[in-house]
Amino acid sequence: MELAKVADGIGPSLGQVISGKSGGNFTVTDLVRTAHECKLLVHPYTIRTDDLPPGVTSGEELFRVCLVEAGVDGVFTDQPDRGVVFLRTLTANP
Repeated sequence: MELAKVADGIGPSLGQVISGKSGGNFTVTDLVRTAHECKLLVHPYTIRTDDLPPGVTSGEELFRVCLVEAGVDGVFTDQPDRGVVFLRTLTANP
């Protein structure tokens, strides 16, 4: 990927990382895997608890899907306090 020659990472929209929910499970796209293969970090935007994507019931669920299921390296969020709480919970219960 040519982008990896001039950039350290990408900031895609959430919809480019998570394409929806079916049968109770989220569908994660290949974007993160492909970016990581090219040695690029991935930080999608923007987790906002007042504007959740379809099928997402809470900010914590969205943090989990992005950081755990999709394996992104970080996220843009308008509620960093909630992100910190999520990460503390995650590291306390690995």
